[in-house]
Amino acid sequence: MNNTGDLKEQMYSWILAEMEQAEAAGMSVSVDGEPYTLAETDRLYQVMEDAYYMKSYVGDQKGRITEIDFEHLNQV
Repeated sequence: MNNTGDLKEQMYSWILAEMEQAEAAGMSVSVDGEPYTLAETDRLYQVMEDAYYMKSYVGDQKGRITEIDFEHLNQV
């Protein structure tokens, strides 16, 4: 079992990788409802909780994915 520091590092690395792909595709990314860019990764790390995060997609009326949202989970 991972300790919380390791969990935070794993979640942060995963979110950063997803952010890179999303920005390359022209999509925005938010974490817990707050928009972030790759230029704000230091601020993101400071506010992330030691928790699991779930990725969800936001689409437009044409069914295209326009945003990725990460929400921390209170229970796993």
